[in-house]
Parts: sequence; C-alpha cells; structure tokens
Amino acid sequence: MDENTTRLRALAAPRCGLLTWWAPGPGAFSARVVLDDGSQRDFDSPFELARFLSTPMSNAPATSSGLR
Repeated sequence: MDENTTRLRALAAPRCGLLTWWAPGPGAFSARVVLDDGSQRDFDSPFELARFLSTPMSNAPATSSGLR
C-alpha cells in the first residue's frame, strides 16, 4: 500500500453499501454495488470489482467538482 492510500484510508469515514453478485451463465460474472447515497456501479469482471473495492472512496458527493 502506498503512502497516499494509507493517508486516504485514515481520513475517510466508513461508507456502507450493498454488494450483489451472480453468475448469469458458465464462466460469466456480474456484480452490482449500491452505495449509501443511492449511486450504483455494475461490473462484468471480478478484477474490476476487486479494483473498485480496494480503492478508498471519497466522501465528496458525486455532483461535486474538483479532483478526487
């Protein structure tokens, strides 16, 4: 874990969400994450999902401007 990730994890408040995954067919993968603000993300790859879950989330609203 790099220094920036460690710092963000220390500053960010925990967020809740609902993770649902299913296998629509042999060798297929689908997942959806619904966050506490109602936004959702769909994933077709377990690797994309793992990358998303391993990144600390900003508490800034999705409509805010600026760098995150």
